[in-house]
Amino acid sequence: MEPVDLPPAEATAGQVWTAFDGQTGRLDVANTYKRAAIETVEACERRDAAAIARLKAPWWKRVFMRPG
Repeated sequence: MEPVDLPPAEATAGQVWTAFDGQTGRLDVANTYKRAAIETVEACERRDAAAIARLKAPWWKRVFMRPG
């Protein structure tokens, strides 16, 4: 995600505030994407671990194991 443009040197305090507030907003969006990606990976790892546990179980236990 690209940063916001820096305000010009002659910017007012309000313009500086607005620019850095916009940057904070972009950081929030970027962190949301990161959080979503991590949650997806963790969900896949849990699913894979459950599948491996089912595969390693004796055949007669697999019938009673719940998927996922």
